[in-house]
Amino acid sequence: MRSPSDSQHKQCAFRAALPFHRFPVNPKWHIPTNAECTALWNKYKMPEHIRAHSEQVANVATTLAELGVERGLDVSVESITSSALLHDIAKVYTIEFGGDHAWIGGSIV
Repeated sequence: MRSPSDSQHKQCAFRAALPFHRFPVNPKWHIPTNAECTALWNKYKMPEHIRAHSEQVANVATTLAELGVERGLDVSVESITSSALLHDIAKVYTIEFGGDHAWIGGSIV
């Protein structure tokens, strides 16, 4: 069995090896509310099964972001939640017309 200090040491070494990119939240950037995300879903005619998927992704992402905050990480939970809700916003467009839904979705928001 591993000692707690051995486990903590390996965890610190693992974190140090991860590439960590900080994306600062600019206070001038607008983070969409849940209601605004729903309005965008409606505007771009997101089907119910993609909405349900996006809500599941948002639940997981929000939980992970909140855990990160509890552990002292500088994480914008609101930004994570809205990003997860909108990550497939262009899916219907790209199914119909082609293209990369991530790139097109990024240009929408």
